[in-house]
Amino acid sequence: MRLSEEDLRLRTLARQLPNATDVLDLFERLAPIQSQVPRSPFVLASSRRPGTTYAEVNDLLESHVLVKGTCLRGTVHTAPATLWPDLDAVARRTRENDLRRELGLSRLTVDDVTAEVERVCSGRFVPRDEVVEAVFAFVEAGEGRPVVDTPYVRNLVWGHPGLVRRPRDERWDKRTDAFHRTASELLGAGPPDADAALDRLVLRHVATCGPVTRRDLAYFLGDGLRRVDAAVARLGDALERLEGPGDEPYLDLAEPPGGDAPDDVRLLPEFDALVVGYAGPGRTRFLRAEQLDAVWGRANGIYSPTVLADGRMVATWRVTGAARATRLEVVMLPGERPLTDDELDEPARALGSVLDVTVADVSVARP
Repeated sequence: MRLSEEDLRLRTLARQLPNATDVLDLFERLAPIQSQVPRSPFVLASSRRPGTTYAEVNDLLESHVLVKGTCLRGTVHTAPATLWPDLDAVARRTRENDLRRELGLSRLTVDDVTAEVERVCSGRFVPRDEVVEAVFAFVEAGEGRPVVDTPYVRNLVWGHPGLVRRPRDERWDKRTDAFHRTASELLGAGPPDADAALDRLVLRHVATCGPVTRRDLAYFLGDGLRRVDAAVARLGDALERLEGPGDEPYLDLAEPPGGDAPDDVRLLPEFDALVVGYAGPGRTRFLRAEQLDAVWGRANGIYSPTVLADGRMVATWRVTGAARATRLEVVMLPGERPLTDDELDEPARALGSVLDVTVADVSVARP
């Protein structure tokens, strides 16, 4: 069987817009969700399950049923607590060389350092600066010399995937100072075998974003092609190999989910999986190549929130103004017809419900 570009798009939409029974079921189907923009998990829920409220998502985060931390590719993600040990295991292994090199470890091991990070963050949520200062002191005592203090080194320390994070207050949709705590202590499970975890995450990514190429898997999971290929080999008949656009074969589940995806208008979050679930060439699955620069800021790596209509990304959006008088501003992508107010009415209400704002006005502009 040879897949067309339309086949790829429809297969992915069927699993990315599932008929979830509740918000947790939605995250269990689609996580991990890239979340360096704090509102992204909220908008994700609204875009896939219109009518989701702010409290539904915030309560899951506040109770640690959903957890947030730094894992794959050194990037912030949100996932059900039950998934975090697998994310920890894969991310922990891929960052070992960076941690060893950037901290200049010769006497201490990476395991020594990560054990100290988890000790410091045991028993409570610890402010980020306190974590970094304590671990730097531990490394300097063990190595007998100062740590070269850079933003990247600090990120490696507080970005240990064995930690989960929270804001200083209960507003998980806002960008506030992060506090960190040892994940295994809070969630009751440590990282499993890294190869077994990678196998499960390969299956999960195929299930949520498939069909995908081996390069898509390596990019999203932040691991090398050799390890990804080994995982695919171990999974055997659970995956099906398919031909499609381009030179790379595609992988899909041997028994992919069926059903048709809805084609109504949805407001997608920043860093939506319909773009970042794929390596570079695959990021045009839901838009045209000439439209990508309007969504992807290549200089800073930022992916804008987008509007999905008829199964394609057709615009970007933003909100401005006060919580009770919020304005939704939509800018069409090149070559797309302007959306009407009627088409945006329901998505605007859904966005307002999940962000706890009142969308009082909608504007649509050409690029």
